Amino acid sequence: MDKVLITGGTGFVGKWMQRTQPDNVTAYYLSRVNYDDDLERFDGFSDYIVHLAPVLPDRVIDLAKLAGARLLYCSSGIVYVGDNDTEYRKMKLQGEKMCRDWGIDYVIARLFTFFGDGLDDGKAITQFFKSAREGKPLKVHGDGSCVRSYMHGAEMARQMWRILLEGKSKRAYDVGSTQTITMQRLAGRVQNFTGCQIEYIDADVPVPEYYPRGDNGILD
Repeated sequence: MDKVLITGGTGFVGKWMQRTQPDNVTAYYLSRVNYDDDLERFDGFSDYIVHLAPVLPDRVIDLAKLAGARLLYCSSGIVYVGDNDTEYRKMKLQGEKMCRDWGIDYVIARLFTFFGDGLDDGKAITQFFKSAREGKPLKVHGDGSCVRSYMHGAEMARQMWRILLEGKSKRAYDVGSTQTITMQRLAGRVQNFTGCQIEYIDADVPVPEYYPRGDNGILD
């Protein structure tokens, strides 16, 4: 049995990885709350480490060195956006660099946009479903031409497991849907099923940019 330690394992990604966990794996899902106190208990425990926690991977890199384990670092598609100088993007870029520089067996998953149980209300698709259940209008910000892509959490998790167990060492993989959709079309699909009205807010506001999914994903 392969032993896998997953930090940040009680969030959206971790919960879907738990639901899709392969039979030949025994995994421990470490929550954000006990990350600081419990991490060192796993010195030498793991064959694989998945770092989902929203902190730099220096401590799990040390664990990977001690155990000779492979590390899957969870990054983001935001690394492709050169003009987005947020702290989140800086952290993801620094985390990827640490993996490259510290001489371990690693793979990187750059996550894009998802939907499914356990996701917070920050995503447009989640807001649409919530509004539909409550019989409220589907609120589209801007003119609706903003483009996104969505992958279900189950498919995302299956790709995460495959990258961890079968991915080529020292490679970054994009994880996300290749099918793009505008907010106008997405709202229209939900409207067709539910009959909810669509409400456009600030329709004259410029459409925000989006970052495209690259060509590094495992698709088959």
